[in-house]
Amino acid sequence: VYMPSHKAFNSGIEPRPVMCQAVNTSLVNNCDWASCGEWCLTKTSGFCPQIHVTTRQNGTNVSVENCTRLTSVACPPANPGVLHKYNCNEDKVCGALTGVFNCSLGHCANMSELFLCHYKADGIIVDSDKDNLKLNGFFECYKSRCTKIKNMRNFYCERYCPRISTTANNIYIQYENNVYTGQCGQVTAHNRAQGNEPGSSVQPTTVWSDKGSGEVFLASCHTVTRHRDNRLS
Repeated sequence: VYMPSHKAFNSGIEPRPVMCQAVNTSLVNNCDWASCGEWCLTKTSGFCPQIHVTTRQNGTNVSVENCTRLTSVACPPANPGVLHKYNCNEDKVCGALTGVFNCSLGHCANMSELFLCHYKADGIIVDSDKDNLKLNGFFECYKSRCTKIKNMRNFYCERYCPRISTTANNIYIQYENNVYTGQCGQVTAHNRAQGNEPGSSVQPTTVWSDKGSGEVFLASCHTVTRHRDNRLS
């Protein structure tokens, strides 16, 4: 946030929009500048947030053509609050517990519903149906036999979306929280990206085509428009 009046008018803001990605955030004391703060005429005091970013020009404009079976799958950000929870303190509730669970005093949330976890289960073994009060921490369970994940340093989970089909598809395009898939014939570029400089227009150029060799086209796009003639742009 710029200080009012003079600094704002003379900051040299670039009118052309660019892509921006945060790379680091920090809280410092007695800072000379802050990314966020109250809009007031007095200098802020105490800790202030500083957000460092990298910027780049927008990428290449492309159109994906001659497509069949175009589908769109929504993969919203994972919300641990919606995970199904099991109360293993109740009789027979956890008799067939299977997956990776985050437990607290016998109450276990099934993380396998939304996450693909990487770990090594090397701790104590607990019967979730009989020794439910020992369920504290992260466990790998198979039919009520739960092994504690002791080494948390190497334990991490990734969001995954099991509804994305890879059968007979050769294009995968991510747009925000959506993934477009389909069987397409070619991808055409309409401009040339030039790093930090603005892109330049070119004659429509085929940059990828389906040669029947099993190759796929992957892209992450800022905007996606689906047309009635089975084309994406």
